[in-house]
Amino acid sequence: MIGCLHFPFLSKDVQGCNVSKVLSCSAASGPCFLAYGVSKTHPLKGTGRNEDAFFFTKDMIGVADGVGGVADELPGVCPGDLPNELMQRCKDMSVLRQLEPEKFLEESQEILGEHGVKVDDLDESQWTSYVLMRSWLNCQNWGATTSLVVAIEDGMVTASQHGDSVFMHLRKRGKSGWEILYRSEPQVHSFLCPYQLMRKPLKGMDDYAAADVQWRPDLFHSPPPRKVKAGDFIIAGSDGLFDNVYDHEIVDMIAMHEPISSRCTQELANALFSMASVAAGSKTKNTPYADAAEAEYKQWGAGACGGRPDDITVVVACVGDEDGESDDIVE
Repeated sequence: MIGCLHFPFLSKDVQGCNVSKVLSCSAASGPCFLAYGVSKTHPLKGTGRNEDAFFFTKDMIGVADGVGGVADELPGVCPGDLPNELMQRCKDMSVLRQLEPEKFLEESQEILGEHGVKVDDLDESQWTSYVLMRSWLNCQNWGATTSLVVAIEDGMVTASQHGDSVFMHLRKRGKSGWEILYRSEPQVHSFLCPYQLMRKPLKGMDDYAAADVQWRPDLFHSPPPRKVKAGDFIIAGSDGLFDNVYDHEIVDMIAMHEPISSRCTQELANALFSMASVAAGSKTKNTPYADAAEAEYKQWGAGACGGRPDDITVVVACVGDEDGESDDIVE
């Protein structure tokens, strides 16, 4: 990542594109993620800082998109600090749950109950929401951010989302090509106004205990868990990807990289990032952003075009099996 990377909780996985620890499933039980991620700001955005954050492990992917307007509202606050902290805390929280799942659920009932979440019958299948909520409640930085976590466990993929960072689940269907099994929808109040998690100071910039914490537990969306198999893809990203690239373009890009192996995630992530970056700077390309802008303002007519320069984060994960081999997964 580029810019605003001085928060002390950051790890190498959150800051950059390190894949050395995720190219084998040998330490996992059952299917796992073989992942690679890239995140940079578009030069035409003009801020010179990247306010997105991401992480990945064998078991979980996370993406968060910080709100740049925080820098104007709260001078001295880096908009990238809160999303980076949230992603690191999600990564740590998921590890705690893996080590002691029953204790995690009990603690979640107590902690979330104190914040108005109904805890009489917490659904274990929604554990990614509890990871995301508890991580959010532990954050200390000021700012606002969207958030997404996607996890794999016991052959199932589950997720929790708050805002317009979204993900896709794809599978090869023989000669018919790649199919989108699931695609989460962006959560927005209105055009360019996504659901956000927000922390603002009440008494002073250095009084982190006195915070105006703005969030609604009922807005955390968790789709039903879905079965995965070796060779499936999970594509996760911030709106910088999905505002500038159509779903069918992502599918076409995957098809271009066949045969699929565990080694292709880096190539795909970089290719999708480049595609989004080019589209973001274009004034002539049709994009999802241009379609949405025309639907909102109705000023340009059919065929409105142009991208949106923004921070762009792409995480590509191929589902591998427990033997950890890196041979071709899908032909």
